[in-house]
Amino acid sequence: WRANHYHKSDWHFIYVLEGSFEYYYKKTNSDEKIKKTVVNKNQLLFTGPLVDHAMFYTEETKILVLSRNPRDQKTYEEDTVRIDFMNDKNRF
Repeated sequence: WRANHYHKSDWHFIYVLEGSFEYYYKKTNSDEKIKKTVVNKNQLLFTGPLVDHAMFYTEETKILVLSRNPRDQKTYEEDTVRIDFMNDKNRF
């Protein structure tokens, strides 16, 4: 599992160079149902701010991530809120 967080203001694109992953998401602080999509090689995914998200990698995967905010540790940590969103028990 990767992510299990949301961003206050940051957004990012993820482009899959090789492999694939399961992407789980929903609006932060909403009662909406968790959604899932599978992102494969040569696909692009966008995650906006205030979106709970988690990725489960089903195989060796290489990705390219482009974000709004700088990715230095301080900036990243100030904008990222870790949550208990997805795990092996609620994976579908």
